[in-house]
Amino acid sequence: APAAGPPPARHVTRAAADPAGSPPDTAGPAGAARQGSKLIWSFKDERAPVTAPGFGPILSMDDAMRSLIDSDDLVWDIIRREALVGSRNVPELAGVLFSQVLVHARFETSLAIVLANKLETAYFEATELKVLFEDALHRDPDFAKNARADLIAAMERNAAAPHAVEVLLYNKGFQAIQAHRLAHFLWREGRRPLALHLQSLISARLAIDIPPAATIGAGLFLDHGTGLVVGETATIGRNCSILHNVTLGGTGKESGDRHPKVGYGVLIGAGASVLGNVMVGDGAHVVARSVVVKAVPPFACVSGVPAKVVGHLQYGTFPALSMDQKITNDYASQVEGSGI
Repeated sequence: APAAGPPPARHVTRAAADPAGSPPDTAGPAGAARQGSKLIWSFKDERAPVTAPGFGPILSMDDAMRSLIDSDDLVWDIIRREALVGSRNVPELAGVLFSQVLVHARFETSLAIVLANKLETAYFEATELKVLFEDALHRDPDFAKNARADLIAAMERNAAAPHAVEVLLYNKGFQAIQAHRLAHFLWREGRRPLALHLQSLISARLAIDIPPAATIGAGLFLDHGTGLVVGETATIGRNCSILHNVTLGGTGKESGDRHPKVGYGVLIGAGASVLGNVMVGDGAHVVARSVVVKAVPPFACVSGVPAKVVGHLQYGTFPALSMDQKITNDYASQVEGSGI
């Protein structure tokens, strides 16, 4: 049988780097800083020894900031460090990690390649998608800034995936948000057929349906994300957390502004529905499987079908950040007769 040839050129993740060697982007002096008894990696040192399995030690953003005082891009430095450690600990993934992360100099390029390969089809190749993503990331500074905020949100609120490189490569909620940001960019530019085509790809590949007209703030965390449906006039504020099978929908066939407006730091539990042009106030918590059909006050907990206020959080306590879904212990006050 003839020898197998190289992968088709349209696959933009194909890497030329030798997995056994150093990636071309390596920079910085050797060494790591130490704070107390804890070793804090100097992420610029791509030659630092591997001291933990998988993608290496789990560091908080605070730890990373203390060890990367002069970093120009903290999120990207963390991703590269974890990818390098992972390529050494798990040789089977070296090709993926080098081609999608380590051979690139910028977060934006790596993100474009990951998303392009996730969404490509036989008639819409990864190279074409990569060009679209890179163009949008270059021309819209908020796109790249919001993508970093979304990645940090997933790291900090999802105990199952604390590594930045895991979020970038494997978290479909994060990937769906970034693909939507491209669709929204195209929609605002008047390239609506292309934006709608991208929405269909996201829905088919990732089981998350967000129309390109919908507006999403920075720092959104989709936990699992499967089954999320968002209406085209919906707005999701900054630093929200939404679980799977959530619907932000309408109430019928009316036109115009007809979908929910979700405020800052809102937590929406699995299977919940928010229907109609209603406001969910800042810091609110919609309990799993509730059906919301009227406005939710700020820092209120609502539950039931239809949803009713069953408790109130302390002002300034944002459940989306803590991911605390209990409704019995941590509320400042509970509504009499609510049964909790």
